[in-house]
Amino acid sequence: MKPLLQFFALAVWISSWFPTTKDTWAILASCFAVLGLVVALFAQKVSQERKWLSQVFFALGVSCPIAGLIMAFSDWAGGTHADGAITLVFATGWAAYLLMIGWVLATESATKKGVGLGCAGLLALAAWSWGSALSMYFHRGVVSNVERACILVSEELRYETELSSIWKMRLPEVVYSKRVRARSRIVLNYHAVLVAPSDGQVMIYNWSKVWMRFEALSAERNPYIPTQCP
Repeated sequence: MKPLLQFFALAVWISSWFPTTKDTWAILASCFAVLGLVVALFAQKVSQERKWLSQVFFALGVSCPIAGLIMAFSDWAGGTHADGAITLVFATGWAAYLLMIGWVLATESATKKGVGLGCAGLLALAAWSWGSALSMYFHRGVVSNVERACILVSEELRYETELSSIWKMRLPEVVYSKRVRARSRIVLNYHAVLVAPSDGQVMIYNWSKVWMRFEALSAERNPYIPTQCP
């Protein structure tokens, strides 16, 4: 597989989770990922004794999902199912990346197929995140008047922050938002809601992270959700 395609898959994967706040950890992680691929491609050209190094990356790649599963259980215990799921997805992405680097450093016979699988894994995870963002942006599942609809996330225990940028609608961004983590687990149960007028009434929807669409909610059972856009 050509290096250009590998860098493309890596860039798309990074774009699917890189936070809008441009946190230091995200910048360092992105730089590490890009430099890691550069060094691996360089080592592939100049070094013949790299079998042991590829095995190290294979071992790291296998251990990532295990560590991610442990962290996911911790998130499930102290947060929501979505928190744990996103943690596991992050771990799976890094596993695909590390395995891809391992295959780049492996023998020529294993490189093409292995690198292709690694890139496919990164692109699949990125497609899931961006697919969720596109579905949210185009109000998938909403049958009401969407022209005046708005998508809200919680901040300081109230749904008052409107999402209008598709960049902020990527699934990891919505789930790991500080606004979401500040919610009350007793009152605020939804990561994102949509408020839309419908035949003189106001319909409210919850964003389903599993089905990647908005699902109608009962206004009577959710009186704390606003019925007007900010």
